[in-house]
Amino acid sequence: MTLNKEKETVQPEFFNAILHPKSIALFGASNQEGKVGYVCLKNLLAAYQGRIYPIHPHETEILGLPAYRDLDRVPGPVDLAFIIVPVESVLTVIEQCGRKDQRGHRHHFRVRRSGTFGKSDPGSAG
Repeated sequence: MTLNKEKETVQPEFFNAILHPKSIALFGASNQEGKVGYVCLKNLLAAYQGRIYPIHPHETEILGLPAYRDLDRVPGPVDLAFIIVPVESVLTVIEQCGRKDQRGHRHHFRVRRSGTFGKSDPGSAG
């Protein structure tokens, strides 16, 4: 993200990557009907015209698209990442996004949807 220090505003290219992404990585994509990763990928395929990169550690194809073990194996830039993984995997995924961004690719925006944040410990504030 580029911040204009004089005006304290974010440059337009940052918002273009978020609001009009040319490519989306979907962490937690799934071939199993009923799973959130399956539903999200199905909806993206129906409504989104850009490149979609399903990310799954074991699958090679999901809903007709080549699947990638991790973001490091995705051949092109990624503008937007949806993260639908168990809580214990979130940090690894964010690290992958940071590595890809450091190699000069487009900006990344992370969306977390992990239902277990704060729910496994009855004493946690979640």
